[in-house]
Amino acid sequence: VEQYLSKIKVIRRIAHKIIDFLSQLEDFQKKLWLKKKFVVETSYCIRLGVIPEEFYPEIAANDAQREEWMRLCAIDEIKGDLTTPGYSIPLTVEFLKTHPTLVVDTRHFGDDLTARLLEKLEAIDDQTDGVSLHSENYQALSLLQTCYRDRVKCIYIDPPYNTGGDGFCYRDGYQRSSWLTLLAPRLDAARNLLTFDGIFASSIDDNEVVSLRHCVATVFGDSQFIAQMVVQTNPKGRVLDKHVARTHDYLLLASRGSLPKELCLPKSVEELEADYPEMDELGRFRALELRNTHREFGRHNRPNLWFPIYVNPKDGSVSLDRTDAHRVEVLPQWDDGFQGCWTWGRDKVSREAAKLTARNVGGRWKIYRKAYSHDAEGVAATKKPKSILLDSAFSTERGQSVLDNVLGDRIFRSPKPVAIIQFLIALSQGNNEPCLDFFAGSGTTGHAVINLNREDGGRRKFILVEQ
Repeated sequence: VEQYLSKIKVIRRIAHKIIDFLSQLEDFQKKLWLKKKFVVETSYCIRLGVIPEEFYPEIAANDAQREEWMRLCAIDEIKGDLTTPGYSIPLTVEFLKTHPTLVVDTRHFGDDLTARLLEKLEAIDDQTDGVSLHSENYQALSLLQTCYRDRVKCIYIDPPYNTGGDGFCYRDGYQRSSWLTLLAPRLDAARNLLTFDGIFASSIDDNEVVSLRHCVATVFGDSQFIAQMVVQTNPKGRVLDKHVARTHDYLLLASRGSLPKELCLPKSVEELEADYPEMDELGRFRALELRNTHREFGRHNRPNLWFPIYVNPKDGSVSLDRTDAHRVEVLPQWDDGFQGCWTWGRDKVSREAAKLTARNVGGRWKIYRKAYSHDAEGVAATKKPKSILLDSAFSTERGQSVLDNVLGDRIFRSPKPVAIIQFLIALSQGNNEPCLDFFAGSGTTGHAVINLNREDGGRRKFILVEQ
């Protein structure tokens, strides 16, 4: 026994030395990983229209910039006429003046011109519409803390789904823990960039939805988890799936701080026309019964909301006072005799009587309130998002078609559709704050931000991290 105990003690001493040695290696690796990284290059893409004309001769003489415009914008196909200059080699200053939307890329110029140009442009950060970082995303998120902490309104990511076909290498038996080790510190760093009412959203599929939901709830807090939404991404179903042809993915939503009172989206013109079919001098409206339609509320527990309203049978106008014209008494009583209650009190009925109308329905007078499609400030009515999203614009096929049309070839497979990210940005109810995607892929989030800004005149900024 003593021999065995002696051997065990020796093994234990050796094991502790090995553990200490490995710990030193791992701590050193961690220090290297967490060490601040240098920004080795910064370039700006600036529209000609905001560049002072004193720089135009240098820009026109730059062959690298001219060749890029040929490749991206086909400027060599622009033919001139008596009033408009055409393409030439070298380009002319007059040609640049007539094409203010051409974008100058400062990587084609020396540091001297870039520095002089930036000095001339006031409030460069405010004028910058988007930032793209060519960086590993944890390092990029660390860098962004300086400028964007507490400023980002919406974060969307489409991380690798951990299906084994995304180029990641895992040890057998540690796949899920390795995947969560990838995501957890990035979610934690991203959370600090959000405004306190900002929204985080992530796409995911069945393979890791449970793990990611737990990770999101851990980082943001259980009370800040908003919803798990189902998105129909492939109505036909994935025929290569093993047992069931899957048609959907998921969206997980969380908020950094207190949840908004209500997540809502503006209704489309078509929805407004369908939902608000009637018109008067104040605009479109729909008639909603003033009587509370929930039987748990009535005269028995809402006695202050039980009172008569008097109707003028000639024009349907209403009053709280009986007059010769307003002589028909109406009470919030159900057809079976149950004594209900109104949804408005006396003061509001008196104050907004013009928004009320009476109608004779099946021989009984009922009071209705006019719910308008736009409020007094002209803001359109909104709708609450549903937990299952079936819009065909959210399909992967639609996203692939849009990107193929942009690039002219299938360079990137299965991109997210622009519409789903526009939906999420609109849901965050911001129109001037930055939107971040630190698994940027093909850049769909930037595309969505540009689209929304064009639609509503917003000044949202996109921040994309490539790797």
